[in-house]
Amino acid sequence: MKLSAGKFLSEMKKIEQMLVNNLDAEGSSFTAKVVRVQKQVPKGVGEKLSFLADLYDRIRNGEKPDPADLKQAGFWINAVWPYVSNGAQRGLGNRSRFIWIVLAIAALAVAYYFLH
Repeated sequence: MKLSAGKFLSEMKKIEQMLVNNLDAEGSSFTAKVVRVQKQVPKGVGEKLSFLADLYDRIRNGEKPDPADLKQAGFWINAVWPYVSNGAQRGLGNRSRFIWIVLAIAALAVAYYFLH
């Protein structure tokens, strides 16, 4: 997932909300919530959440994120998503709509080719 700082912040807000709703994480900050759920998730997921929490705090404090960190954060967000969302799949959003439009156009082209 390609991320900008704004997109990263919005994704982290979604993850924070899921931590509260699905894992009963309580705390005043995202880092406190991550510490609270460390024993409920596998060790690797906890480490990824810690990395994301650190990056989230740095960006919120005004630090400009390194592009490599944002790229890594995209991978980690995709990795922790199944654990914090209780297995719910991410929606494709506009990409899904685009795929269906392309398939519909292809089906119409094939039908026109054989019927004409």
